[in-house]
Amino acid sequence: MQTSPDCDGIATEERQNDMIGGSEKVRYALHAMVCLAGGSCKVRQVSDLARCAGLPRFYLAKVVQHLTRAGLVRSLRGRKGGFSLARPAAEITLLQIIEAVEGRDWLPDCLLGLNPVESLRLCPVHDCWARARAELLAVLDRTRLSDLAQVVNRDLAVTDSQACPGFLRKRKAIA
Repeated sequence: MQTSPDCDGIATEERQNDMIGGSEKVRYALHAMVCLAGGSCKVRQVSDLARCAGLPRFYLAKVVQHLTRAGLVRSLRGRKGGFSLARPAAEITLLQIIEAVEGRDWLPDCLLGLNPVESLRLCPVHDCWARARAELLAVLDRTRLSDLAQVVNRDLAVTDSQACPGFLRKRKAIA
């Protein structure tokens, strides 16, 4: 799909992807978290996660730092150290992952970018967007990391040993 820059120079499609959480940081975080949730290796080095997800190591390391600060990932020091989930995948929601890397205000209150007072009066889609936004947040909060990992493993019909590392690269090849 071709995009053209708006008057401020930011492509419309790029702005829409960021608005609904489709940013590169979110994609990287989801890949890393699914990689940590799947398979038999529970502690992973950033280089393993990068290889597993087919992502650049340097940028993924920064994303994993956000996940660690949010308490979703635990950092383990030492020779056998690396990263692991801080709690079971069934206790981590998609919303928590997105908010860990994008912040709590990642989804705008108004599609037109108006402040809350103006939005109530001037935004023609205010009521519709408020309902859609609330439903989206609810779905993301109900969706567990374990659900995502289960879908990936089921779709690829892999065993635990095959799921670690590389299953996300295989998924890309299928798409």
